Amino acid sequence: MRRYGVVFRAAVADERWPLPWRDLVRVLRELELSGEVRGGRFVSGYSGEQYALPEAVTALRAARSGSTSDASALLVRGSAVSNPVDDA
Repeated sequence: MRRYGVVFRAAVADERWPLPWRDLVRVLRELELSGEVRGGRFVSGYSGEQYALPEAVTALRAARSGSTSDASALLVRGSAVSNPVDDA
């Protein structure tokens, strides 16, 4: 989550996770209940559960509304979700 801010099944498909997705989702649900992450639909075009850090949710909302001036914004390729491209 620290890498992208948002985690969903397709985003981690190419990553080497020590847990299967079903186990990771259980942990993410617990983190959501404790308020450490938020669940929702953050990335369009992908179905299923998605989780994000609170600061990522804020950044995504700002980017959507066009009010972001953060030069550290990160663009992620849709064709290869695990390959970030620095937009700055």
